[in-house]
Amino acid sequence: MDIRSLHPVEITEVTGYRVASQVYEGMVRFDQSTLEPIPGLAESWEANENATEWTFRLRKGVKFHDDTCFENGKGREVKASDVKYCFEQLCTPSANNQMFWLVKERLRGAEDYYKAKANGEKPAGLECIEVLDDYTVKIKLNFPFASFLRLMGHKAFYIYPKEAVDAYGDDMTNKAIGTGPFHLKVFQRDELVVLERNQGYWGVDDFGNQMLINDAVIMPLYYDELTRLLPKYVRGLTQNSIEYRDFRRVWIDESQKLDKAE
Repeated sequence: MDIRSLHPVEITEVTGYRVASQVYEGMVRFDQSTLEPIPGLAESWEANENATEWTFRLRKGVKFHDDTCFENGKGREVKASDVKYCFEQLCTPSANNQMFWLVKERLRGAEDYYKAKANGEKPAGLECIEVLDDYTVKIKLNFPFASFLRLMGHKAFYIYPKEAVDAYGDDMTNKAIGTGPFHLKVFQRDELVVLERNQGYWGVDDFGNQMLINDAVIMPLYYDELTRLLPKYVRGLTQNSIEYRDFRRVWIDESQKLDKAE
Protein backbone atom coordinates (compact mmCIF):
# COMPACT_ATOMS: atom_id res chain seq x y z
CA MET A 1 0.00 0.00 0.00
CA ASP A 2 2.95 2.32 -0.58
CA ILE A 3 2.57 5.73 -2.22
CA ARG A 4 4.68 6.39 -5.29
CA SER A 5 4.07 10.15 -5.39
CA LEU A 6 1.77 12.90 -4.15
CA HIS A 7 2.54 15.27 -7.03
CA PRO A 8 -0.61 15.64 -9.18
CA VAL A 9 1.19 15.06 -12.50
CA GLU A 10 2.80 11.89 -11.15
CA ILE A 11 0.05 10.13 -9.19
CA THR A 12 -0.56 6.76 -10.81
CA GLU A 13 -1.85 4.55 -8.00
CA VAL A 14 -4.94 4.46 -5.82
CA THR A 15 -3.36 5.10 -2.41
CA GLY A 16 -1.64 8.27 -3.61
CA TYR A 17 -4.90 9.46 -5.13
CA ARG A 18 -6.82 8.84 -1.90
CA VAL A 19 -4.43 11.06 0.01
CA ALA A 20 -4.07 13.73 -2.69
CA SER A 21 -7.83 14.02 -3.18
CA GLN A 22 -8.17 15.22 0.41
CA VAL A 23 -5.38 17.80 0.06
CA TYR A 24 -5.68 19.10 -3.50
CA GLU A 25 -8.61 20.40 -5.51
CA GLY A 26 -9.23 21.25 -9.14
CA MET A 27 -11.58 23.72 -10.75
CA VAL A 28 -14.09 20.90 -11.17
CA ARG A 29 -14.99 18.11 -8.76
CA PHE A 30 -17.58 15.32 -8.71
CA ASP A 31 -20.86 15.08 -6.86
CA GLN A 32 -20.41 12.08 -4.56
CA SER A 33 -23.99 10.91 -5.13
CA THR A 34 -24.34 11.29 -8.91
CA LEU A 35 -20.66 11.54 -9.98
CA GLU A 36 -21.65 14.49 -12.15
CA PRO A 37 -19.15 17.38 -12.52
CA ILE A 38 -19.86 20.22 -10.10
CA PRO A 39 -18.01 23.45 -9.21
CA GLY A 40 -14.78 23.12 -7.27
CA LEU A 41 -12.23 25.93 -7.20
CA ALA A 42 -14.20 27.37 -10.10
CA GLU A 43 -17.61 28.61 -8.98
CA SER A 44 -18.99 28.66 -12.53
CA TRP A 45 -18.14 28.11 -16.18
CA GLU A 46 -19.55 28.59 -19.65
CA ALA A 47 -18.67 27.38 -23.14
CA ASN A 48 -18.80 29.06 -26.53
CA GLU A 49 -21.24 27.90 -29.20
CA ASN A 50 -19.16 24.95 -30.44
CA ALA A 51 -17.75 24.07 -27.00
CA THR A 52 -14.12 24.60 -28.00
CA GLU A 53 -13.55 27.47 -25.56
CA TRP A 54 -14.48 27.28 -21.89
CA THR A 55 -14.38 30.20 -19.47
CA PHE A 56 -13.95 29.36 -15.77
CA ARG A 57 -14.52 31.83 -12.93
CA LEU A 58 -12.59 31.06 -9.76
CA ARG A 59 -13.89 31.44 -6.23
CA LYS A 60 -12.47 34.45 -4.43
CA GLY A 61 -10.78 34.11 -1.07
CA VAL A 62 -9.65 30.48 -1.40
CA LYS A 63 -6.16 30.05 0.01
CA PHE A 64 -3.43 27.44 -0.26
CA HIS A 65 -2.47 25.66 2.93
CA ASP A 66 0.10 27.35 5.13
CA ASP A 67 3.61 26.17 4.26
CA THR A 68 7.19 27.38 4.54
CA CYS A 69 7.36 27.77 0.76
CA PHE A 70 5.27 30.95 1.17
CA GLU A 71 6.36 34.28 2.57
CA ASN A 72 5.99 34.15 6.37
CA GLY A 73 4.70 30.60 6.00
CA LYS A 74 1.15 31.75 5.26
CA GLY A 75 -0.78 30.35 2.33
CA ARG A 76 -1.84 32.94 -0.24
CA GLU A 77 -4.99 33.29 -2.32
CA VAL A 78 -5.44 31.12 -5.39
CA LYS A 79 -5.39 33.13 -8.62
CA ALA A 80 -5.93 32.44 -12.31
CA SER A 81 -2.15 32.55 -12.77
CA ASP A 82 -1.92 29.39 -10.63
CA VAL A 83 -4.23 27.56 -13.02
CA LYS A 84 -2.10 28.71 -15.95
CA TYR A 85 1.08 27.55 -14.19
CA CYS A 86 -0.34 24.08 -13.50
CA PHE A 87 -1.45 23.71 -17.13
CA GLU A 88 2.08 24.68 -18.24
CA GLN A 89 3.55 22.05 -15.91
CA LEU A 90 1.17 19.48 -17.38
CA CYS A 91 2.53 20.32 -20.85
CA THR A 92 6.21 20.32 -19.86
CA PRO A 93 8.36 17.20 -20.41
CA SER A 94 9.69 15.78 -17.17
CA ALA A 95 10.50 12.41 -15.69
CA ASN A 96 7.80 13.21 -13.13
CA ASN A 97 5.10 14.14 -15.64
CA GLN A 98 2.96 11.07 -16.27
CA MET A 99 -0.18 12.94 -17.39
CA PHE A 100 0.63 14.76 -20.63
CA TRP A 101 -1.19 12.06 -22.60
CA LEU A 102 -4.46 13.41 -21.21
CA VAL A 103 -4.06 16.76 -22.98
CA LYS A 104 -1.68 16.03 -25.87
CA GLU A 105 -4.32 16.02 -28.60
CA ARG A 106 -7.10 17.81 -26.78
CA LEU A 107 -5.72 21.16 -25.62
CA ARG A 108 -4.88 23.72 -28.29
CA GLY A 109 -1.13 24.13 -28.69
CA ALA A 110 -0.26 21.60 -25.98
CA GLU A 111 1.80 19.36 -28.24
CA ASP A 112 3.73 22.29 -29.78
CA TYR A 113 4.51 23.64 -26.30
CA TYR A 114 5.68 20.21 -25.13
CA LYS A 115 7.92 19.69 -28.16
CA ALA A 116 9.48 23.14 -27.80
CA LYS A 117 10.27 22.49 -24.16
CA ALA A 118 11.72 19.07 -25.03
CA ASN A 119 14.04 20.73 -27.60
CA GLY A 120 15.27 23.24 -25.05
CA GLU A 121 13.41 26.11 -26.71
CA LYS A 122 11.40 28.81 -24.99
CA PRO A 123 7.84 28.67 -26.31
CA ALA A 124 5.97 31.94 -26.79
CA GLY A 125 3.20 30.66 -24.55
CA LEU A 126 0.69 27.89 -24.04
CA GLU A 127 -2.12 28.58 -26.47
CA CYS A 128 -4.75 26.50 -24.69
CA ILE A 129 -5.02 28.73 -21.64
CA GLU A 130 -5.58 32.47 -21.33
CA VAL A 131 -5.75 34.47 -18.10
CA LEU A 132 -8.52 37.04 -18.48
CA ASP A 133 -8.17 38.50 -14.97
CA ASP A 134 -7.13 37.34 -11.50
CA TYR A 135 -10.15 35.08 -11.19
CA THR A 136 -10.99 34.11 -14.77
CA VAL A 137 -9.32 31.74 -17.22
CA LYS A 138 -10.26 30.60 -20.70
CA ILE A 139 -9.34 27.10 -21.86
CA LYS A 140 -9.19 26.38 -25.60
CA LEU A 141 -9.63 22.95 -27.16
CA ASN A 142 -8.66 21.53 -30.53
CA PHE A 143 -12.13 20.06 -30.87
CA PRO A 144 -15.26 19.74 -28.72
CA PHE A 145 -15.70 16.58 -26.67
CA ALA A 146 -18.54 15.72 -24.34
CA SER A 147 -16.41 14.55 -21.41
CA PHE A 148 -14.35 17.74 -21.09
CA LEU A 149 -15.75 18.72 -17.69
CA ARG A 150 -15.11 15.19 -16.41
CA LEU A 151 -11.55 15.50 -17.65
CA MET A 152 -11.18 18.70 -15.65
CA GLY A 153 -12.08 16.73 -12.53
CA HIS A 154 -9.09 14.41 -13.06
CA LYS A 155 -6.30 14.54 -10.49
CA ALA A 156 -3.90 15.80 -13.17
CA PHE A 157 -5.76 19.13 -13.00
CA TYR A 158 -5.35 19.68 -9.27
CA ILE A 159 -4.10 23.21 -8.58
CA TYR A 160 -0.87 23.75 -6.64
CA PRO A 161 1.40 26.80 -6.14
CA LYS A 162 4.56 27.58 -8.10
CA GLU A 163 6.26 28.43 -4.80
CA ALA A 164 6.00 24.79 -3.75
CA VAL A 165 7.64 23.50 -6.94
CA ASP A 166 10.36 26.13 -6.69
CA ALA A 167 11.03 25.24 -3.07
CA TYR A 168 10.83 21.45 -3.23
CA GLY A 169 11.59 20.46 -6.83
CA ASP A 170 11.62 16.69 -7.23
CA ASP A 171 10.67 16.34 -3.57
CA MET A 172 7.13 17.33 -4.58
CA THR A 173 6.61 13.57 -4.65
CA ASN A 174 6.62 13.77 -0.83
CA LYS A 175 4.86 17.12 -0.46
CA ALA A 176 1.27 18.27 -0.93
CA ILE A 177 0.28 21.93 -0.73
CA GLY A 178 -3.26 22.44 -1.95
CA THR A 179 -6.56 23.99 -0.95
CA GLY A 180 -8.50 20.93 0.20
CA PRO A 181 -10.28 20.13 3.48
CA PHE A 182 -7.11 18.57 4.91
CA HIS A 183 -3.45 19.48 4.83
CA LEU A 184 -0.60 16.98 4.92
CA LYS A 185 0.83 16.81 8.44
CA VAL A 186 2.93 13.65 8.16
CA PHE A 187 4.04 11.56 5.21
CA GLN A 188 6.41 8.86 6.39
CA ARG A 189 7.03 6.73 3.33
CA ASP A 190 6.21 3.04 3.80
CA GLU A 191 4.75 3.79 7.22
CA LEU A 192 2.08 6.41 7.78
CA VAL A 193 0.11 9.39 6.48
CA VAL A 194 -1.54 11.88 8.81
CA LEU A 195 -3.89 14.51 7.43
CA GLU A 196 -4.99 17.40 9.62
CA ARG A 197 -8.10 19.54 9.21
CA ASN A 198 -7.75 22.73 7.17
CA GLN A 199 -9.30 25.21 9.58
CA GLY A 200 -9.73 27.81 6.84
CA TYR A 201 -11.40 25.52 4.31
CA TRP A 202 -13.74 27.38 1.95
CA GLY A 203 -16.34 24.62 1.63
CA VAL A 204 -19.77 25.11 3.21
CA ASP A 205 -22.90 22.98 3.50
CA ASP A 206 -26.31 23.66 1.93
CA PHE A 207 -27.09 26.14 4.69
CA GLY A 208 -23.89 28.15 4.30
CA ASN A 209 -22.21 26.71 7.40
CA GLN A 210 -18.61 25.52 7.36
CA MET A 211 -18.54 21.83 6.53
CA LEU A 212 -18.12 19.41 9.41
CA ILE A 213 -14.72 17.78 8.95
CA ASN A 214 -12.83 15.42 11.24
CA ASP A 215 -9.89 16.95 13.04
CA ALA A 216 -7.56 14.41 11.49
CA VAL A 217 -7.33 11.32 9.31
CA ILE A 218 -4.74 8.64 9.96
CA MET A 219 -3.76 6.26 7.16
CA PRO A 220 -1.25 3.57 8.15
CA LEU A 221 0.46 2.30 5.02
CA TYR A 222 1.17 -1.02 6.75
CA TYR A 223 -1.36 -2.15 9.31
CA ASP A 224 1.07 -4.16 11.42
CA GLU A 225 2.83 -0.88 12.23
CA LEU A 226 -0.31 0.82 13.54
CA THR A 227 0.09 0.60 17.32
CA ARG A 228 3.82 1.37 17.22
CA LEU A 229 3.51 4.43 15.03
CA LEU A 230 0.43 6.21 16.35
CA PRO A 231 2.03 7.64 19.52
CA LYS A 232 5.06 8.81 17.54
CA TYR A 233 3.20 10.85 14.94
CA VAL A 234 -0.05 12.06 16.48
CA ARG A 235 0.82 13.41 19.91
CA GLY A 236 -1.76 15.98 20.93
CA LEU A 237 -4.60 14.35 18.98
CA THR A 238 -7.28 12.53 20.96
CA GLN A 239 -8.90 9.29 19.86
CA ASN A 240 -12.20 11.10 19.49
CA SER A 241 -10.67 13.47 16.94
CA ILE A 242 -9.37 10.73 14.70
CA GLU A 243 -11.15 9.14 11.75
CA TYR A 244 -9.96 5.55 11.94
CA ARG A 245 -11.46 4.62 8.54
CA ASP A 246 -12.18 1.10 9.78
CA PHE A 247 -8.57 0.52 10.79
CA ARG A 248 -9.63 -1.04 14.09
CA ARG A 249 -11.54 -3.79 12.29
CA VAL A 250 -8.60 -4.42 9.98
CA TRP A 251 -6.24 -4.47 12.94
CA ILE A 252 -8.39 -7.00 14.81
CA ASP A 253 -8.72 -9.17 11.69
CA GLU A 254 -4.98 -9.16 11.14
CA SER A 255 -4.28 -9.91 14.80
CA GLN A 256 -6.63 -12.89 14.69
CA LYS A 257 -4.88 -14.22 11.59
CA LEU A 258 -1.52 -13.99 13.38
CA ASP A 259 -2.92 -15.78 16.45
CA LYS A 260 -4.20 -18.63 14.29
CA ALA A 261 -0.88 -18.88 12.45
CA GLU A 262 0.94 -19.29 15.74
